Amino acid sequence: MKKKQKKGLLELSKQLPESMELIMYGETIRGEDIPEDKIREIDDFSIESNYKFKRRVLLPINHHNRLQKAFARDKEQGLVDYIEWVDANNKKLNSLFDDLKLSEVNQNILEIAKRGAKGFWTNILNFLFAFYHNFINKKVA
Repeated sequence: MKKKQKKGLLELSKQLPESMELIMYGETIRGEDIPEDKIREIDDFSIESNYKFKRRVLLPINHHNRLQKAFARDKEQGLVDYIEWVDANNKKLNSLFDDLKLSEVNQNILEIAKRGAKGFWTNILNFLFAFYHNFINKKVA
């Protein structure tokens, strides 16, 4: 991957909203360490035995790592697919969890992604330059 592409992916990852992923998390607990409320759920409980418990956990997503993997896998189309996935994932998680308020992907970035992979780098770098020029420079002034 070229240096400009790495820098572009880093800047793009900063523009994407915080996102989380729902994964299954499994852990093994020794019988003597299991809380009493869980013991009632186990049919033949033994203090010496180990028990596996699975639960769903929300973990934050590292956009930069995922963008690099998406680019390595499918080039520009991978980036487009990832941006669309982030938007759909945040909408899905917001509907599943009432107290979770994840932002949707910025409409400008989503619009660039929907145009397709052709010219993706030019479009995204132009957007990032315009964003930097309009918002960052105004803070300094």
